Amino acid sequence: MREPDTDTESKLQHIKQSESSQVDQTIAFIWHSHSHLSEVTRNCDIKASIVLAWTTALIGGLFTIEFHHFVVGTHHNLDFEGWTKIPVQIGAFVSLILLSASFAFATFAVTPRYQSPDWGAAEPGYIYWKSILAHGSEKKLLDFLASSSGSDHLQHLSEHLYRIAKIADTKHRRTSVSLWLASFGSMVAGATSLAA
Repeated sequence: MREPDTDTESKLQHIKQSESSQVDQTIAFIWHSHSHLSEVTRNCDIKASIVLAWTTALIGGLFTIEFHHFVVGTHHNLDFEGWTKIPVQIGAFVSLILLSASFAFATFAVTPRYQSPDWGAAEPGYIYWKSILAHGSEKKLLDFLASSSGSDHLQHLSEHLYRIAKIADTKHRRTSVSLWLASFGSMVAGATSLAA
């Protein structure tokens, strides 16, 4: 019987360790990216919450000083004073529309959440909380984790990372729009208040 070639076995062992090390490094990098995306998502939620508070306070303040009366004011006389109120009415209407739209975009910026791909029952996994619960018990989750390999982890993490990136992108776009609308709405409200 022939003796196993120790040099070949050593090379094979080195290749397996190298592949395992490479998968481990990739997994660590994906977790780092996941942390970054979580931070981006958290910051967007914070900014959107600030816009919600800002627009709510400003709209409430405008209604307190009866700003909405400029929008629904009845200035039908065509004399000089009647015509001068039209820009104020338009400014009041535009500012309330901009602030309301900002409020809506900020609300929609906070709402995107992680969903399973088919918007139904989640597939068993180990990151998304519904995927963890899809296992049905702690024992089944433990069996799943014990039977999965590094490449399984890598695939699951990369799918999860992609979904989180889509959520972060949606939140970022909506938060940016809400900030711009709130800024312009505030400026128009301020200018209209001064003109009134």
